[in-house]
Amino acid sequence: MIEGEYRLPDWMERLAERTAQKKGVRIRHVDPKKMDAEFDLIRDIYNDSWSGNWGFVPLTNNEMRIFKKV
Repeated sequence: MIEGEYRLPDWMERLAERTAQKKGVRIRHVDPKKMDAEFDLIRDIYNDSWSGNWGFVPLTNNEMRIFKKV
């Protein structure tokens, strides 16, 4: 977690916006009022995106709970 004021570098923000437009991806902030659902979504996206890599082991709900506490 990043505390305080933080902004992505301009080049990274532009790259993210361009990629989102080309690939139909939506970039948004995490909703702190719905953290359980947000962590489930993050886990699902992570597992889906890495599932094709050799040796990949999906993150479990229990492993995500560890991240919630950090």
